[in-house]
Amino acid sequence: MCSKPKISPNRNAFFFGMPTFELSAIITMTIVAIIIMIESIGAFFALGEITDRKLTGHDIKKGLRAEGVGGFISGIFNSFTHSTFSQNVGLVALTGVKSRYVLIAAGIILLILGLFPKVSALASMIPRPVLGGAMIPMFGMLIATSLRMINRSDLTKGTNQLVIAVGLGIALAIEGAEEVLAAYPDNITLIVGNGIVMGTITLFTLNLLLNGPDKTEHATNDPPTSTKAGG
Repeated sequence: MCSKPKISPNRNAFFFGMPTFELSAIITMTIVAIIIMIESIGAFFALGEITDRKLTGHDIKKGLRAEGVGGFISGIFNSFTHSTFSQNVGLVALTGVKSRYVLIAAGIILLILGLFPKVSALASMIPRPVLGGAMIPMFGMLIATSLRMINRSDLTKGTNQLVIAVGLGIALAIEGAEEVLAAYPDNITLIVGNGIVMGTITLFTLNLLLNGPDKTEHATNDPPTSTKAGG
């Protein structure tokens, strides 16, 4: 008879041992965290638009704190940090379900299903065309929501058109330039190889330069024109 192999228990607090801190890893993960925050802020605003809720800076801070806590917990369980998936925002717009309690129930169900590997194997058997067909309306709803947010700005103003055109152009160009970016080091492509990040930085910078606070303040301080009624 074959004897069963003995598995020695892991006596460390973490499966791979206690965490160590290296400067290169800290810098890399900081850049990754900034990229995730930029993407998440966009998802927050899109979700606020769908739920008809005007987000404040405090709301954004709470969302980023929640992601930070989630990333910390996932690190304890030897997983990578998490982020807000934009396709979930499209799912909210597609289904019209905006209750947080539904989200909590779905999270609990996913946690329970994660304990059964057979369920994961069953999910992996779903054909790619089926998944692609489900993604089309979800991402389409997200794009429609983003266009509705853009439409709120004054698109008759030339500077606003320039900001949107250059930002979107750079984001799309980077996403289609994988072969060009492959020649650069990984620490550079980590930032410039992400179309969302570079597009966001471009939009923010151009909007600050062309529609900065000085011009906005000057426009709001202009005295209103008055008309005299004839007697």
